[in-house]
Amino acid sequence: MKIAILGSTDSGKKSLFDLLTEGKESKIGKTVVGTANVSDQRIDVLSNHFHPKKISPGQLNFISLDLEPVFPFEELKTAEELVFVIRTFPAYDGEDVDPLKQYEDFDTMLRIKDMDLMERFVERNHKDPKRSHEVELVKKINVLIEDGKPCDPKEIENDIVSNLGLVSIIPKLVVCNVSENQIQDNEIILEFKRIHPNLFVIPVCVSVEEELIGFDQKSKLEMLSAYEIKDRAIDLFIQKSYEMLGLINFFTVGEDEVKAWTIRNGSNAYKASGKIHTDIQKGFIRAEIVHYNDFIACHCSFKEAKDKGLFHLEGKEYIVQDGDIMHVRFNV
Repeated sequence: MKIAILGSTDSGKKSLFDLLTEGKESKIGKTVVGTANVSDQRIDVLSNHFHPKKISPGQLNFISLDLEPVFPFEELKTAEELVFVIRTFPAYDGEDVDPLKQYEDFDTMLRIKDMDLMERFVERNHKDPKRSHEVELVKKINVLIEDGKPCDPKEIENDIVSNLGLVSIIPKLVVCNVSENQIQDNEIILEFKRIHPNLFVIPVCVSVEEELIGFDQKSKLEMLSAYEIKDRAIDLFIQKSYEMLGLINFFTVGEDEVKAWTIRNGSNAYKASGKIHTDIQKGFIRAEIVHYNDFIACHCSFKEAKDKGLFHLEGKEYIVQDGDIMHVRFNV
C-alpha cells in the first residue's frame, strides 16, 4: 500500500515522514520513499510464545512529496491514500494561519486538475457512439467532483475512470500539526468536521512525537501522561490509515519467523497466500486457519485448538479475517 505525504516545507511534513519511517528513507528517482512498521500487540504476544529468529510487523509504504515548486500530480496517481499535513500554529508573531483554507486550496487544485482531464476525455470521445456510455459516466463524475460531492465507489472503479488517473477521488487524511498548547484544544478538528463531515482529520503534535524518540517505554508513557495524551499520535495515524484503506493483518508463525501480513479486508485465502509468496499461491492446496483470539484462549497450542474444533481447513475462497493465523499447504 503506497501512501503519499504532502505539505508545504514548513508544515512538519518531513518530520512526520521521518517519524513514521524512523529516519530510514531512500530515493527512487527524485521521490523520497520509506516504510513504516505497524504497531500490533498481537505480534508481540505471538513472538513471546514462539521466540522466533525474526519478527516482522506489518508495514505501510510512504512517499514524501513537496508541493513546490511544481505540484506533483503524476506522483499522486499511483498513491492509494493522500496525507495532507497542515501546521496549525504561527511560526512567528503575526503570522496568519488558516488550516481550513490551506486544505480547501489543496482540494480545489486536485479537483481542477481532474475536471480538466475529464473535459478533455469528453471532448475527444463525445462524437463516438460506441463510447456514449463512457462519456456520460465521465460527465456525471465531473459534476460530482466540481460540486465537491462523493462519487459512487463502483463507478470510480470502472476501468475508464481508473485509467484517467483522477487524484481528487483518492482517500484523503488531513494531519493537523498542532503545537503543545493545542494538544487538548479540539476546536480546529471540530471546525474541519463541521465544514467537511466526511473528511478524515487527526491532530498530531510533531514536536512531542519527536521528543519521544529514544525514550524507553516507561519514559514514553510518563511523557504522554504529562501531556494528557492517551496514545501516541503516530500509532493513531497508522490505525486511521488502516481504517481508510480497509486493511487487516493476518499472521504466519513459527520458530523461524513471526510475521504480520497486510491485506485488504475481504481478500480470500488464495489472494492472501500470494502475499506470502507467488509460488505458494500457484500451488495452493488449502489453508489451515486458527484465529488469534482462539489461539490465545488455547494457551497458544495448535493441538488444543484442534481438539476444541477451533483449527479448521479452508479452500481458496475463504475470506481471511483480521487476526487469522494461517498456514498454507501448497504443491509446486
